[in-house]
This record gives sequence, C-alpha cells and structure tokens, in this order.
Amino acid sequence: MSNSLKMKKYIYCILPVLSMLLNLIIKGLYITNDALAHDEPFSVYYSQFDIINIIKELSKGNNPPLYEIFLHFWISFFGISELSVRFLSLISAIITVFYKIQIVIINLSNYIKLMKYLKFKNTQANNTFYRKIEDYVFN
Repeated sequence: MSNSLKMKKYIYCILPVLSMLLNLIIKGLYITNDALAHDEPFSVYYSQFDIINIIKELSKGNNPPLYEIFLHFWISFFGISELSVRFLSLISAIITVFYKIQIVIINLSNYIKLMKYLKFKNTQANNTFYRKIEDYVFN
C-alpha cells in the first residue's frame, strides 16, 4: 500500500473521530457553567407543550418547531436540567463537526491545489512572470 493511500485512510478514519472526541471533551467540560440563557428558556418552555401545540404556537412567530419537537422527546426521557437540555445541542454540534470534516476531506484535493496556487502566486518567480506578461500585453 502506498503512502498516499495510507494517508487517505488515516484522514478518512481517524481525523473525524478525533475531532468529534475533542469537540465532546471541550464543550462537555463547560456545558453547565452558565444558567440557561438567551433562547434556551424559550426552547425549554415550548418543548414542554404537546406536539400539536408546539407547532401551533411556533407557527405564529419565526421559529421553526423541529428543534423544540426533538427537545420535547429529549426532556421527556432525560428531564429539564441544564445538562440534559444542553446535551442535545452538544450531540448536534458533534454530528455537525463530523459532517464538516467529511466535506473538508472531500474537498481536500481542491484545497491542496488552491494552496499550491497561492504559494506560487506569492513567489518572486510569479511576480517576475506577471511583470513580463504585463509588458507584452500593454505594449
């Protein structure tokens, strides 16, 4: 197996898992440091309604009801403590990191090409080449 294939296998398998674990550890350490604030009390309040009333009440405003519906089932199993309410968001954040890394991996070859281009673009050889081309175009 060539080194490039080993590297791709490493990137595809290990990097997403490590990033998800790091995200879990960093965010998990501070998950209960602050009281519920900003839009969290709003979400907890409406997620205690039944599903029909969640949809009815949230359709009056500009908030889509999907998160509150998920939170409704989540708090029915795990309660309304700060940890349990925020843990659903933590899981969502971890899944999001996984998908973002997959997107980066898919576009990694394009990223490497872009970095090589930018590296060449800022070299003296490119600046000299550009000046010579500019002389021919404008003269």
